[in-house]
Amino acid sequence: MFSESFFLNNSLTTLIFVAVLIFLRIVATRGVRKANRGWTSEMRLRAIGYVRSIFFGVLLLGLLYIWGEQVHNFAVSIFAIAFALVFSVKELCMCINGSLVRLRGNIYNIGDRVEIGQFRGDVIDMNMFSTTLLEVGHDSKSHHHTGRIVVFPNSMVMEYMVANESFIDHFYFHNIKVPMHLQDNWKKASELLLAVAKEECTPYLELARRRMLETAKQKSIVLPSVEPRAIMQMPEAGKVYLILRFPVPVHLKGRLEQTILRKFLEQFFIAKTD
Repeated sequence: MFSESFFLNNSLTTLIFVAVLIFLRIVATRGVRKANRGWTSEMRLRAIGYVRSIFFGVLLLGLLYIWGEQVHNFAVSIFAIAFALVFSVKELCMCINGSLVRLRGNIYNIGDRVEIGQFRGDVIDMNMFSTTLLEVGHDSKSHHHTGRIVVFPNSMVMEYMVANESFIDHFYFHNIKVPMHLQDNWKKASELLLAVAKEECTPYLELARRRMLETAKQKSIVLPSVEPRAIMQMPEAGKVYLILRFPVPVHLKGRLEQTILRKFLEQFFIAKTD
């Protein structure tokens, strides 16, 4: 802000400076017009134009000299405001672009379980600028909600990889890994694990098949069968992993996993003791 004395002093200086310049311009213009040097009218007009240009140049430099500090502070303030506005608009534009990318690519919808950056959870709300998740444990093997709501800007879709765990319209191919020793009856364990999975997945298999066919037709790709499967891996000598893959609704992953494991362990140890 200008102080009153500073404003008055600079205003008075400006008035005197402008008055002197106007006086000098008038004198110089009359001198050019009355000069008896054999100039043509064109030369006189050109000289008057030079006088006017010099007048405006000196006027501009003088005003900058008198008000320079205030002009500098004003320019800095304008630059700071402009930078803040550009930064804000940039963030909004990035959010809108991220939302358009999500819509065009059909990356995720409400009800999907997604992982983006450090966030993982079920999508419960989304708009043009942000997405709201019901957070799930960060470990891909965790299916328990943390009880927290996470809201992230849609601009993150442009910056991070998005993993959608509900690719087949709210269904998910889930894997359960059961470690065993080679001396265990792993063949019987594999049969029991697959039988329990088929029993528990029966209510969802038909719907999963329809969803799979619809997704395959929509995406023009070949997708694997939804039937539960059990395969084996040998990570090291003396050990074997039974890996069960089965389809499950996203919101039932944790519950169905625990049910299958509990029933498998009960039946396997009962068969082992018989």
